[in-house]
Amino acid sequence: DDLTGALDTAVQFRKAGYQTLVSAQDGSWPPDATVVAMSTASRHLESLYAHRSITYATDKSRIAPSTRIYKKTDSLLRGNIGQELQALLESTGTPTMVYTPAFPSGGRTTEDGVLTLWGTPVAKAAPGRDRVTPARESHIPTLIESTSDLTCQVIGREVIRAGSDLLAETFTKSRDRGVHVIVPDIGDDAELDAVAAAMASANLLRVSGGSAGLARSLAQSDESTSEPAFEVRKTSNIVSIIGTPMEHTQQQVLHAADAIPLDQITLGSATANLATVISTIHAAWASGRVALVDAVIKSAAPTARQQDDQEMLVANFTGELLRTSPIFGLVVSGGDTARAAFSGIGSGAIELAGEIGWGVPYGAFSFGGPAAGYPLATKAGIMGSLTALPDAFRIIGRFSS
Repeated sequence: DDLTGALDTAVQFRKAGYQTLVSAQDGSWPPDATVVAMSTASRHLESLYAHRSITYATDKSRIAPSTRIYKKTDSLLRGNIGQELQALLESTGTPTMVYTPAFPSGGRTTEDGVLTLWGTPVAKAAPGRDRVTPARESHIPTLIESTSDLTCQVIGREVIRAGSDLLAETFTKSRDRGVHVIVPDIGDDAELDAVAAAMASANLLRVSGGSAGLARSLAQSDESTSEPAFEVRKTSNIVSIIGTPMEHTQQQVLHAADAIPLDQITLGSATANLATVISTIHAAWASGRVALVDAVIKSAAPTARQQDDQEMLVANFTGELLRTSPIFGLVVSGGDTARAAFSGIGSGAIELAGEIGWGVPYGAFSFGGPAAGYPLATKAGIMGSLTALPDAFRIIGRFSS
């Protein structure tokens, strides 16, 4: 339901050896590859429109019946999860799916159907204070059943740990009883692997959903493959756009300022400032420094108009930067910010090369446009380790320190 989510989930399949393309255009599938991903940009939509966006994306005329579909939702339960899962099941004619937002390596675990972030129910943690789309409910079945016509069943960890045969039998019984969404409790990656194996045994692989956690297990459970990867070309010109106010990202910015030579620049809120901003970026590059652009909206409760205006400004900025600059690498934090930045660049797709720690995919723009081959990395607001930004700068950039 947002672009960084599409990227950090799709990269799990690139890590398993599959050529993986992510569309840089909302609601549009990229060119053919073994694994393709797109964002419906539906997290902030009203539920009816979110439902329609999933129906359109998964229409039978656009996806072959043999294609497996993984519905990425926010790992912190933000957005229109119930309505989007319902649209997915209706559109594909699927009676039952397995769904879990758990992502243990990122601190997201579930117990009795409650999703926690490092032990705190998500609605009571930082996601519950999100300025745009807060997490309002931590109990997954309550969230889904109160916002859709779907029924849920939680499968406890004792069943998951009991072995794949019992788990597959439990999944099958749930489907036979007409349960729409099976929600397994997850405490570690091994339990996600067990769920993926049981899904295969119970013939529940056609449609599933969750975070990058279950996607990783599903990707690794397939037969091994090694489709050609590509080397992302590095550049000494790195620009990073920070659009999320999340405290996690702001701590990453502070660490980056200590770890890498960089200049911090405020994008502001007026197109008239773009020439000055770009000139400052060129000066940073000339001195061998990263240009880190602050595009966070300076409001405790930004309005829809403010968000739209800021996204337009980011798009205008990246478009003008592309027009006036040599090749550069782009590191973006924030799903809406990434979407705006990519729209200004105008590339059709992104080919993924790998992952820089958890939740930080990287690759290059591909399939047309003046930015084809330009390297990039993205991260969501509460993704990545403390060192995520300097790690990303080093992966796609050339630095002496």
